[in-house]
Order: sequence, then structure tokens, then C-alpha cells
Amino acid sequence: GDILTIDTPIHLDLVYVQAGVFLMGSDNGKDASAKEREQPQHMVNQPGLYIGKYPVTNAQYAIFVKANGYPVPKRWENGKTPSGKEDHPVVGVSWEDAIAFCKWLTKTTGKDFGLPSEAQWEKAASWDASQHRKRIYPWGDTFDAQRCNAGKGKSAADPSAETPIRLDQVFRSSNLSPKKPIASSGRGLAAVPPNRPSPARSSALGTKPSPTWFTDRKLTGQTSKPTNFPQLSQPQSSRAISSSKEFQKLLASIDLNTTTRVGLYSPGGDSPNGVADMAGNVWEWTSSLFRQYPFNPNDGRQKPDASGDRVLRGGSHTNPGESARSSCRGNLDSHETCNNVGFRVCL
Repeated sequence: GDILTIDTPIHLDLVYVQAGVFLMGSDNGKDASAKEREQPQHMVNQPGLYIGKYPVTNAQYAIFVKANGYPVPKRWENGKTPSGKEDHPVVGVSWEDAIAFCKWLTKTTGKDFGLPSEAQWEKAASWDASQHRKRIYPWGDTFDAQRCNAGKGKSAADPSAETPIRLDQVFRSSNLSPKKPIASSGRGLAAVPPNRPSPARSSALGTKPSPTWFTDRKLTGQTSKPTNFPQLSQPQSSRAISSSKEFQKLLASIDLNTTTRVGLYSPGGDSPNGVADMAGNVWEWTSSLFRQYPFNPNDGRQKPDASGDRVLRGGSHTNPGESARSSCRGNLDSHETCNNVGFRVCL
């Protein structure tokens, strides 16, 4: 899609996703990993929008923190960005932190920034308008660990694999048919889901809570201002990698048990729209409250002041490959933070 570049107060590349209908959700006749919470697959009509080509990085978030005296993510030691991870996605931020970042961008640019709804996110990640078809992963219908930072030997039953939903236990697949298109009126931001599924909180080791997912709370009382912020560097693209062997060698030299720099897997892991990093690396907050399908932006799920779990998308480096499917839906309370959750913006 067309690229919109913004240089102040931070550098942002945003990719245009054209208006029109797309298929939202999973079809378990085509996707063996489809879950009940991703069904029924249905058509949704979306207006066009610009969405961040990459998740927001530590360096970008640091500029926001410094400009506003905003509390730093608790995993930043001594109030500074993690050393060597300036161009990695920021993590350890709540939904409310992400909204504060968007409000700052709106105020400083005069443009209406926000988080994408889960429908907008999924369309940008999966819909190939030229072929009028949906992809299971941004690049195609088969998982490929060479195209994203996910699925590195983790399984949903592994207690060290942080995930907002127990993908192998909590939800059943069902064969449901697509519905007629549902019109969406734009981004907006929903009431507490009436019958929200409760994520499994016990691990394979017993009653111990799933690692950090339910234990990290919203930042409180942190007012220190970090100093010496690095200037934002442009994401380095794997376009410079001339062969598959060279890229494999590069991956072998990188710690894939943590986040990786944005754009590392681009363009091989890009969506049909040219949006990067929409599979793996970090889960991404959306503006939507978790509710059952079909997606309807007018049923309360887009209310910005409602309490409850917000939808996460994209999977992460700690999760199995099936969590990187474009239709996979995670959820987390808007006050919570986690070390594998970040966000990207839209306009």
C-alpha cells in the first residue's frame, strides 16, 4: 500500500489499507488451528486507514516518555531503554499506556491517531485485495519460522510459553459459515463481554499462575524521567540479505528467545498490504474489547471508557506458531502489562 511518513515528533511509516470488505475470523475447514473464539468467519466492511508499518519501538516510546514525564515501563532499568534494543518493540505497556501514546501523537501532529480495532488489524495482516482472499498467516497459509519471531519450540502446554489464552485447551473448533457483511463506521474504540471466556490461570505445574501474564500490574507511582534518549534509527530491512542462506546465518546469530528488531523479517514476513511484524515478536493491543463474533463496531465493543479485557493480536516470540495466525485472538485486561505485549498505531 501507499506509505505515509511522519517525522515529528517521531519518525513513523504508515501503510495504507484500502477500504472494502474482507473475511474476518477462521474457517476450520481450511485452518486446522481455528478456535471457537475466532468463529464464525464473516465478512466485515472497513473504511480505508493508515496503519503503522512496524510496532512502536523502545526508542519511539522513550521520546514520548521524555516529552511528557510519563512513567517508564517497569522493565527499563534505571529509567532507560534496554541496551541494544532501541529498535525493538516496546513491551511492558498497558492498553492505557498505548492510548496515552496515541493521544500525545494526536496532540502533537494534529492527526487523529489511535489503536486499530481488531477488524482493522486483521484486515491489514491477512487480506489480499488483489486476489480477494484471506491468508492464514501474513505471507500465506503455512507457518514458516523463517518469516517471524514465533514458534521457536514452544507449545501451548509449555508453562514457559506466555499466552493470553491456552490455545490447546480452552477453546473448541466449530464449523460455522460466514455471515453477510457488517459495516464498520471507523476506528472508534467496547462494554465488558457478557460471557467472556476466562483464560486458564493454572500452569502445567499445578496452581501456579501462568508466567507473569496475570501477575504484572499497571505502573503506579513511577515518575522518574529517563535521560540520554537515543535518536530513533530506521528499521533495518532484510531486503539487504541477498540469499536464504545469508538470512539463516543472520538468524543463527540473534537471540530469538526475546524480542527482535522491527523489520528483521521484512519483506518476507510482510502482509499482502506490506505491513511488517504482524506475526510473532510481540502481541499487539487493539482498541476492541473482547466479545464474541461476529464483529460489530456498534455493539459497545469499541467504547474507549469501558472496562474489561481488550483484544490482543499477532502472537509473540514466546508463543507457538499457531498464535501467529492473523485470526488468533488473545485478550488481556487494559490495566495489565506483560513482557511480550506491545502495540502499533493507526490513522
